[in-house]
Amino acid sequence: CIAIIALGFINMHAAYAETLSELPAIEAGAQTRGGVANNAAVLIVSNLADSGPGSLRVAVENQGPRVIVFTISGIIRLKSDLPITSPFITIAGQTAPSPGITIQGAKLTVLTHNVILQHLAFRPGTSIDPEINRNRDAVSIGRCVDCRQPTQDVRIENISASWAVDEVVGIWGNGLVRVTLRNSIISEGLKEAGHPKGNHSMGLLIGQHVQGIVVAGNLFASNMRRNPVISAGASVIVANNFIYNPGRAAIEFYPGPLIRASLIGNVVKHGPNSKPDLTAIQAPKSFLRRSPDGLIFADDNQCCAGGTNGETVATNVLSFIRYAPVKSSAWEIKPSASVWPWIKSHAGSRPQDRDLVDNRIVNEVWANLGSIIDSPADAGAPLNLPSRTHELELPSKPFATLADSIDMRRIEAWLCARHLEVGGPPTPECPQEMNLYREKLTQ
Repeated sequence: CIAIIALGFINMHAAYAETLSELPAIEAGAQTRGGVANNAAVLIVSNLADSGPGSLRVAVENQGPRVIVFTISGIIRLKSDLPITSPFITIAGQTAPSPGITIQGAKLTVLTHNVILQHLAFRPGTSIDPEINRNRDAVSIGRCVDCRQPTQDVRIENISASWAVDEVVGIWGNGLVRVTLRNSIISEGLKEAGHPKGNHSMGLLIGQHVQGIVVAGNLFASNMRRNPVISAGASVIVANNFIYNPGRAAIEFYPGPLIRASLIGNVVKHGPNSKPDLTAIQAPKSFLRRSPDGLIFADDNQCCAGGTNGETVATNVLSFIRYAPVKSSAWEIKPSASVWPWIKSHAGSRPQDRDLVDNRIVNEVWANLGSIIDSPADAGAPLNLPSRTHELELPSKPFATLADSIDMRRIEAWLCARHLEVGGPPTPECPQEMNLYREKLTQ
């Protein structure tokens, strides 16, 4: 079993702490409907080509509000990175037939605002070019193309991301505000895979000065570090994540001013590559000196079955406050004891229809197996997923308001139903009762 560790307050300055109850918590999380708007279009991806008519790239490169759906499943092998530069977009992988959509060969980058990504797998692999490997994430959310409209309001849910050379997922860039990453699997960052800095294997980077970030309900598996890492100036809530087999660090901090972090109900499980004295939350010894104004709240974090230490935090390195400085309506906090059942049921691109990679990873967590790998070949690559097609019965008048609802569009209810069918959990944007509207979608 996993020991439950009670957190104390370390090196707390009483006068400073007294002011905290008067400070409003930062509200984190994306506030967006993606491509849903009055003048939006539904674009259909009908093939697995890198480019050309019917491809994902052409749909992404379109201008204007758009909802992208799929009549095909299988592997899209990109020849170059796929940037999202035009705002107001939803990419709905839940609309693809089994086994869903997997993107390989390059990374997807979000460089704009009002973006929703759902039910997609990203497994880029390595490049022969060291400069490409330097920034080879699976998914990167960050730098703006036109910083008069910075990257903000990005919701990523139920994705599976693995086999990246830099970090698996990066959230970073000037002006980046309000990102939600939830119910996803972030796994098997590659260790010795050609990164110019040498050994890597990083899970999730939360970069400097990004604001209002939610990381919740995710499985981090077999990444050496950054599960996630929180950088200077960031405000973030990290809640109800299950972190398995972190090699050197689970949740960690890079020191610097103005860090705001709420760390609640996370579970860390020791694995075959985890160091014996692993802690759930850690920072360098210089943290208190270099981050004197940091506000960090931690509660109900569990660590670390299989280790020799079992501590939650490294004593005398971090200082905690009594109040959560970051909160979010995008996630309902759960007790740590319920995190693993939630992950088994709801994490990844298709929780009720997992591909071989996700199914293996979830089983390895349960059996205390798996490892930090150097190459996709170590994990059974290349993938050989079948490609299937189906017809989609889109709702009539997709962007009209659904009858008897409060500003819910018909396409949103339809996508919600598909989300629930493939194992996505009810969310604030997709409540379970949305199934009650199914019959009305055909009217």
